[in-house]
Amino acid sequence: FRLLGAARLAGELGVPVSLGQTRGTFLPGLEDMQRLWAERAVAQLAEEAAARGSRLLLEPQSRANTSLWHTP
Repeated sequence: FRLLGAARLAGELGVPVSLGQTRGTFLPGLEDMQRLWAERAVAQLAEEAAARGSRLLLEPQSRANTSLWHTP
């Protein structure tokens, strides 16, 4: 919910909202469920940002930092 507020504020200020410094890994056996939760949360955040005239920025992450998403 905190990031949805950030998306609203970003829209008011005319700046993008950043989803950065995401850390952590999926728990063994729960990867599919946790991936789905993460995908839904990011989609909701992106939709909120777009509705407010903003956009979502994802900070690139290495595989060493997270299994949620990463860049090659």
